[in-house]
Amino acid sequence: TLVNALAIDPTNSNVDYANSFGLGLFVSTDGGGAWQRLGASDPAIILILYVVVDPSNPQRLLVATINAGLRISDDGGVTWNATNVTNQVWDVDVDPFDSRIIYVSGPDIRKSEDNGATWRVLPVDQPGGSLQLVIDPTLPSRLAAFGGEGVSVSTDAGATWAKRIAGLKGTSPTGFSPVATSRRNYFGVRARGVYYVDAGDSFARILNTNDPLILLAAPSGRFGIQVLALPGNRDTLYAVLNGEVLAKSID
Repeated sequence: TLVNALAIDPTNSNVDYANSFGLGLFVSTDGGGAWQRLGASDPAIILILYVVVDPSNPQRLLVATINAGLRISDDGGVTWNATNVTNQVWDVDVDPFDSRIIYVSGPDIRKSEDNGATWRVLPVDQPGGSLQLVIDPTLPSRLAAFGGEGVSVSTDAGATWAKRIAGLKGTSPTGFSPVATSRRNYFGVRARGVYYVDAGDSFARILNTNDPLILLAAPSGRFGIQVLALPGNRDTLYAVLNGEVLAKSID
């Protein structure tokens, strides 16, 4: 079964949400020991791409779907409400300090400041397509968008944007993994490998200069890559290539 989205209740780590693509959203209340399907009578939440738990209200769930746009639940996923965002969206994010502020990402990035009643398109300097967004959890006016031409950053809640691509030899980052203890951020770049940015640096550096990940991904010339850094352990990294090969580095 393909599990493509996972979220954890920020107030209770035993409450976990996992989406099984094509089957819908499931919840566990015992830290993943047992699972129960949510919203089974609503076909709109079968094809979910991303799920987020509102940091201000753990009973409020938001999901990005392929064919039903943005859907919101206010009762922990039992029932779901349609919104006026009906096109395909890849990602949804909520301001950690103000749940009225919602972002949805897809062909463009849109922002609502009134709980989804109205929206405006943000002037992100990225080509349209399958954009995604990350919000700084301690400073929500700082945003990062990726998925088109590298990474763009906004420091004013989306009003203006600037690319951050110096040293980045790739155009499609596919996953971020920060290490809080070292302030180092790792990310995978499609068909390129694993890069990192250290705190205070203005450019990215590549890790796999001898192309070991590209060799592992053979014979595919354009591989997708996800990367995971273990918390508190700067030296151990895992990478998944093409959804098939698991690679590990201890250096």
